[in-house]
Amino acid sequence: QTCALPSLSSSVYAEMTGCSASSAFNDLSDMLSKEIVVREGGGRSTRYKPHPRLLKAVEKVEAA
Repeated sequence: QTCALPSLSSSVYAEMTGCSASSAFNDLSDMLSKEIVVREGGGRSTRYKPHPRLLKAVEKVEAA
């Protein structure tokens, strides 16, 4: 089963959560360090996707 969650940019994250651009960057950096998301690309085209380890945990919970 594959994850239907799309990747998102820090600006989309900021809009979704109602936080500032700097808070979005800090949140996403924290999620990167905790292996919740992975970063793809760089610069203005940087996108964030769920970490494979997170996806496996979700699948395990859904199967229970």
